This record gives sequence, structure tokens and C-alpha cells, in this order.
Amino acid sequence: MDDLSQLPADVQEHLLRAIESSQVVRSRGQLFMWAQGQLQALAPHGLMTCVVFNDQREVMQTQCLQGVVLDEAVLTRLNDPADGFTVRVARHCREFGLRSFDFFADHASVAPQWQGLVQEWDDLNMGHAMFLDTGPLAGGLSSFFGVLGLKHKPDLMQHMLMRALLPQLHVALLRVQHYTTLDIPDTAAVAEPVEAPTLTDRQLEILHWVRQGKTNFEIALILDISVLTVKNHLQKLFKRLNVHNRVQAVARIMEMDESGK
Repeated sequence: MDDLSQLPADVQEHLLRAIESSQVVRSRGQLFMWAQGQLQALAPHGLMTCVVFNDQREVMQTQCLQGVVLDEAVLTRLNDPADGFTVRVARHCREFGLRSFDFFADHASVAPQWQGLVQEWDDLNMGHAMFLDTGPLAGGLSSFFGVLGLKHKPDLMQHMLMRALLPQLHVALLRVQHYTTLDIPDTAAVAEPVEAPTLTDRQLEILHWVRQGKTNFEIALILDISVLTVKNHLQKLFKRLNVHNRVQAVARIMEMDESGK
């Protein structure tokens, strides 16, 4: 398989939808929802780390879009702009002229120059991952992405799909930075302002634990209520937020946080 036209028809359709839906991304919440929605259909993963470099190879920004709950120390270790794992993998790839590199849960052997990073990856215990570099782009900026916690070892098709999505990921990331940093209204992408709905104390409690990745059963144990009660609160919460699922609810709250409401 050496071109996208050889992909199965359903995979091509998912890819097209992912490309189209990326065009409306303007906020970190929308980027999160896109990564946990359309991108998940193509490459099911736990989290994605993103780094933007300038033409001097200095880190301009980092993002971590997680669909799993991780300790803050682990997140910092992965995505610290000064010396995070993703930044060091990016610099290692560029030093050796690589556009991508995969980490596996069961590395059998590896070149000596990668042994330190592979050992650190083993210590992180995050399964399989693939890291991809856009390479130098117009304007001097470039991006590097890590797709971590993959359910299976990345294969040729996943590499093709992610490589096809790199331009959309890069532009979406810069667009988020643009609208967040400059606080420019996005009237083209958002028809209505982000409003903060009134939530009950119980709904806020449940939403907090949803953001921490807890299941309905776990939330029920924490709050000493029934699972059915948790489900009922979630349904009312989704209605108040005008969303359909947990991912959209978290993304909605992230957008409200970004707007200062």
C-alpha cells in the first residue's frame, strides 16, 4: 500500500470526515473534541502530545490532549516544553533525519542512540506510540506530534493516515494558538457565544469526576449514590450543556474555561 487511494472505502470516508471537521477547530476544547472524535476513529489512542517549533528549533507551544487520566507529574514528564519526553524525541528524530519513530510496549532491540529514550518509554508504561514530524513548513514553523497509548502497534496504514492528517493537525494547532493568544472573535466558526449554563452543586461534582476520567460506577462509589442516579444526573448535565456525550461535555467546559466564563 503506497497511496491513499488503496485504503478501504470506509477508511477513506473516515479520513475525509476528519479532514473536513478539522476546519472549524478554533479553541483547545474543539481541538480536544476533534482528537477524541474523528481522530480516534482512525487511530484509537489514549492521548496526543503536540509541539510547535520555530525556525530556530525553539519550542513555541506544547499541548496534551488526553482521553485518559494521568498523574500531573507524568503529563509534565511527557509534555514539558523545556525537557519533556516529546520534545526530546522530536530533537532526536531531527538529529538523525527521521520523520517518524514508533515506540512499542515490547521493544526487542533498538539502535544504541535510542536506548535511553526506549528505556524511559518502558518506565512510562504507556503501550504503543508513534511520533511524527511535519518537517520545516512555510513561515518557519513546524510541528511534532505523539500519538500515545495506541491499542495496537502502528502499521503502515496508520502511518499513512496520520501523515495525511499532519497538515490539518499543524494548522489547527496554530489556529488554536492564534485565537487563544490574540483573543480574536471567531465569528466564522462559532455562530453563538459560549455561555455558562447554571449547574447544580451535584452536577458540578459529577462533572469534576467525569473530567478526571471516572466511570459511572466509580463516581457512584465516590459520591455514595447509585449508578442510576449518576446516569440521571449525566443526562440532565448533557442537556444543560447541549452535548451528547462525555467527550463533548468536557470539551464544552474547556471552551467555557478558555472564554473566562
